Amino acid sequence: MKILQANIFTVLVLSVPFLHGDEKSDIRQVSINFKVLETPLGLIDQILIHTQKEDSEKTFTPVLSRPRAWEVYQALLASPDAELLYLPSIVVLDGQPARLSSGKELIYPTDFAIPLESNQSSPSQPTPRFDTVAPDDEQPGFRKVGLVIDLTPRIEKNHGISLELVPKLTRLVNFEEYGQGIKVPVFWSWSVNTVINLGVKESLVLRGPSSEAKKEILFFIEPSISP
Repeated sequence: MKILQANIFTVLVLSVPFLHGDEKSDIRQVSINFKVLETPLGLIDQILIHTQKEDSEKTFTPVLSRPRAWEVYQALLASPDAELLYLPSIVVLDGQPARLSSGKELIYPTDFAIPLESNQSSPSQPTPRFDTVAPDDEQPGFRKVGLVIDLTPRIEKNHGISLELVPKLTRLVNFEEYGQGIKVPVFWSWSVNTVINLGVKESLVLRGPSSEAKKEILFFIEPSISP
């Protein structure tokens, strides 16, 4: 197992003014733990088969019991080819939005002005420009390279927890030549926008393709109601 960036994280914790008596007893908070791994493609499927106790545990399902999710997570960490990328946690008020963010902030030009012909002996270099090219959730010429998680937890009447969840993982994977020796960055990103309802003893596992061939990204998400 390799551990990368697991202790580097910015955590937003929402708080409220000090309250007295019954006012304070009505306030509830949700604690959420995340475990983000990069593993060989299909490794989790092999682990599910080898550690299954019932037929229903042989195939991947995104919602697992908390003990089963922990068992699978530990088996993944035991593999020398698995990498633990992030290990953040957050406490947030019931029904309030929050954001987790970790990574580098990269500024880059989105266009170049080609110079006019001149009598100079050496050719002029293109002039970088910052235009309006960007994904919907990013500013032009600016990218957060790393992990961002937007979430809103809600405690349900049955004491379950619903999560509005938008995780996004972004990597700088390469540079491509724009012309005359100018190179522009190439980004890879993976994101999910979902709403899920979990019991108090359940965990959510999200999986998706990695930027590296024959690997995948796994998100283990464990919410609980804080006292």
